[in-house]
Amino acid sequence: MMTSPCITPSQRLARALLHAWSNGDVLALAAAIEEARCDGSDEECDIVDLLKGIGFKMRGWLNPVHYDDVQASLKLLHHLAKSRA
Repeated sequence: MMTSPCITPSQRLARALLHAWSNGDVLALAAAIEEARCDGSDEECDIVDLLKGIGFKMRGWLNPVHYDDVQASLKLLHHLAKSRA
């Protein structure tokens, strides 16, 4: 049996934001931001705070889109959602 690797709170939040964005789900986006918690290191908590900021911006993007901001933040989300070795 294969076990799931542990993911960090920031990875979980980045993945939830990407999923909500992909589905255009404003409620899921808001829930991901609201439910995000960090009990880890200061560095991990800083990443979670950064992701929350991106999430707030994404809620606005689901209305009129600012293409450059969207693309830059989506690249960062994809990077932060990856498993770290």
